[in-house]
Amino acid sequence: MGKLRKWPTIVKHSRGLRITNTEHLPHGTGAKYLETMTAHNGDYIAAAWRRKILDNIPSDHILIEF
Repeated sequence: MGKLRKWPTIVKHSRGLRITNTEHLPHGTGAKYLETMTAHNGDYIAAAWRRKILDNIPSDHILIEF
């Protein structure tokens, strides 16, 4: 049998989240999730917009649900 896959963590969006790098992503994509990585200072670094949770998202990334 295959190994069980570990899924990325999903966090609900709130105003208190500090998200950087969003200015480099496209706007108006209709996405529900923002794929992010955590920085050393606790901020979230935006990587890509996602419409659905895909199998190839690394488990150490965090999805922010809008």
